[in-house]
Amino acid sequence: MSDKTNETMIIIMTTFPIKNTKVLKKLIVWSIKQWLSTCVQQLNYMKSFYMLEWKLQRQHEKLLLFKWLEKNKEKLMKFMKSMHPYEIPEIVVLKADEVDEKYMGWMLWK
Repeated sequence: MSDKTNETMIIIMTTFPIKNTKVLKKLIVWSIKQWLSTCVQQLNYMKSFYMLEWKLQRQHEKLLLFKWLEKNKEKLMKFMKSMHPYEIPEIVVLKADEVDEKYMGWMLWK
C-alpha cells in the first residue's frame, strides 16, 4: 500500500479454458470498461493438473490476473462468476502488501 493513500490493491486470479475465447475476451474487456478492474493480464497456455471424480485431469488453460482495489472486490467477483464457464471456477484474491506509489497513482488516476 502506498503511503499517500488508504486504498489496498488486490489481484484476483482465475484460470480459464483455452477453447472459450469469446467469453474470455468479453470478460476482460467488460471488466475494464465497467471499471471492475484497472488492468488484466492474460498468460496463455499453461497446463493444469487436478483430481476430479477420483481421476487425474489435465487441461490447457489461460491464467488471468485482474488488478483493482479491494473496495471493489465483490462487484468484480460477482461479475467473474456470472461469466465464468467452469461450474466451480478457481477465483483467488491476493492482497498487495506493497505497491509502487506511481503504479498506485495510475490505478487511482492521480
